[in-house]
Amino acid sequence: VCAIVLSLCGVDDDTIAWEYGLTEEGLAPLKKGIMQRLMSAEGVTVDEAGAWRMLSSRPESMLATLKVMREEYGSVEEYVLNECRVSPDEIERLRRNFIVEPQNGGVLDAERAVL
Repeated sequence: VCAIVLSLCGVDDDTIAWEYGLTEEGLAPLKKGIMQRLMSAEGVTVDEAGAWRMLSSRPESMLATLKVMREEYGSVEEYVLNECRVSPDEIERLRRNFIVEPQNGGVLDAERAVL
């Protein structure tokens, strides 16, 4: 969902993929517990290696997902309009609420943006 919102707001795919990859670091302390619950859940038929892949957040996976969306739907926006049934007005409202112009005509300070 975050990748879709970022894309609708004009964020480039490499930045979206980088942001997605941060999930790997954020979830690292929780992964063992999540993995145990996943593997013990009723109806789960995936092996341990497959479960670890499910929990991964590799940037290249996000790049591939965005590429497939564009190949199948023409754009992320077309996917949202047609498959999610979001109206053009709702997309425009989302953009107005999320996109902020840099202050004083400058760009954001990249050093402050580093986590």
